[in-house]
Amino acid sequence: MLLPSTGPCKATAIDLSSQGMGLVTGIAVPAGVRCAVAFEVTTRHGRRRINAWGTAVHCAVRSDHRFHVGIRLVDMDPDSRLLLEEGNADAMLQ
Repeated sequence: MLLPSTGPCKATAIDLSSQGMGLVTGIAVPAGVRCAVAFEVTTRHGRRRINAWGTAVHCAVRSDHRFHVGIRLVDMDPDSRLLLEEGNADAMLQ
């Protein structure tokens, strides 16, 4: 994840759809912050990298003192969007 104020931040994707994703990060990302995310998914044709832009919609502290951040995906290339819409996006994260 790339944030405007801090730069790159490692995150783990825990759920994914064509509209948004849930991430676990080591830093809080307040609602309204714009970000870029880059991640790989597994498709029937192999691994595929997706670059997308989004906005944080919520951020909550977890019991492990990390943060669960919800990102609304607002833009990505058409091929990536089609890939996420056609497949089971959560299964693609595996």
